[in-house]
Amino acid sequence: MDCKTARHWHIVINGDNVPEDDLIVVGMWISGDEPWVELCHYEHEPQEWYSDDPNNRGNCLREPDYWIESPD
Repeated sequence: MDCKTARHWHIVINGDNVPEDDLIVVGMWISGDEPWVELCHYEHEPQEWYSDDPNNRGNCLREPDYWIESPD
């Protein structure tokens, strides 16, 4: 298996360490009632996370605990 680049999980703390605008990433939420993962993206204006899941596309999300770039 040939990996082009190493990917790693980024921790998000109070709006810091977020991806570039409109970059679709995998968000992971581990705090709260039920942990889950979802495709999402961040928009710097208005500083919100949005779902890219086909069933929830465009819905506003709470800040994930972690995010990682999706594989090529």
